[in-house]
Amino acid sequence: MSAEPVQAPVPVCEACYLKKYANWEPESVDEKGNILMRLKGVPTPRQYELGVVETCHNCGSVTICGIYDMQEPEIMFPDDEPF
Repeated sequence: MSAEPVQAPVPVCEACYLKKYANWEPESVDEKGNILMRLKGVPTPRQYELGVVETCHNCGSVTICGIYDMQEPEIMFPDDEPF
């Protein structure tokens, strides 16, 4: 047996996908001394289905982009309640 984690595709919205995978690089500095960043690139999702209505696994918003990200599923155990 291997010790690799099991991953499953979960739906994510565009904002969560960009937050996780966007590559930014410094471009310039504004008049107040803040570093301005520019988008260098975003990888194409491994799995997607256009026009599919889903709920984002991360933030819960409704999305129709159909992007799926490979994540470890959360394991839920029933509460141990006394009878």
